[in-house]
Amino acid sequence: QHNHPDAARRRLTVEYTANPLWYAVQALPSVLEPRTDDALSLTAALYASVLSSRLADRYPQLKTAAAEWMRNGQEQLKSPLETQEDLKGILLDETPWVKDADAETRRMQGLMQLFDANRQDDLQRGFCQNLKKLQNVDGGIGWFCHMRSNPYMTLRVAQLLGRAGMLSAGQAPDVLRQNVDLKK
Repeated sequence: QHNHPDAARRRLTVEYTANPLWYAVQALPSVLEPRTDDALSLTAALYASVLSSRLADRYPQLKTAAAEWMRNGQEQLKSPLETQEDLKGILLDETPWVKDADAETRRMQGLMQLFDANRQDDLQRGFCQNLKKLQNVDGGIGWFCHMRSNPYMTLRVAQLLGRAGMLSAGQAPDVLRQNVDLKK
């Protein structure tokens, strides 16, 4: 049965960590860069920005580590494999290890920017402005700009904004301009 033509080899990797919060923190920079200007992506990015600001306030050691990375310059932000020139051979750039090292370097640079309070404030302002453009005159929010209001989308955005407000000392980002009748 192992030779069946429809059989495919699969691999599953399980990692155990004593600090799963670190994996969540590492994922935040990618959420901060929405690929499209749809309501869910913008709201998730706003939520991630508020969350990263809250994490920086609550866990100052994260902010301290990012400040240390900035002080020590870009070399410390590079993966060890990327900094050892003797390992970069003729075709080494094409190997998965170097590509992984490049991804790790980008991830570390994203983490450095994650705890920059000024950058997060600017991002939050921009995400709020873009979300306001999605709100229609009836108060509802469409999936994209110039689309009809969608009750699901409006409710989901309101929920995420409420959660963001709980993270930021009870003040939800000022995005929804008026009350919304979700019964329509």
